Amino acid sequence: MAETETVGLAPRQYAVAQLAASGLRNKEIAAALGVSLHTVRNTMSVVFARLGVENRVGLANAFVLGRVALLPARRRPAQDGA
Repeated sequence: MAETETVGLAPRQYAVAQLAASGLRNKEIAAALGVSLHTVRNTMSVVFARLGVENRVGLANAFVLGRVALLPARRRPAQDGA
C-alpha cells in the first residue's frame, strides 16, 4: 500500500485507532468505548492490516499524514412490521 493512500475505516475501527494513536492503552480504549478488551485487540489487528502498519507508531504516523479517513456509518434497513 502506498504511503500516501488514504484508507477509510468503519466508525468503530476509526474510534479505536484514534484513541490508540493518541496514546491510550487497549484497556483504556475498551473502557472509553464500552467494549471488551478482546474487541479492541481484534480491531487493532484489522486496522494495522488495513493501514499496512506494524505498530502504534505507524498508526499515529498514518493519522499525522492524513492517511486515515472515517467511512460513513452503514444504515441498517428497516425491518417490516417493527
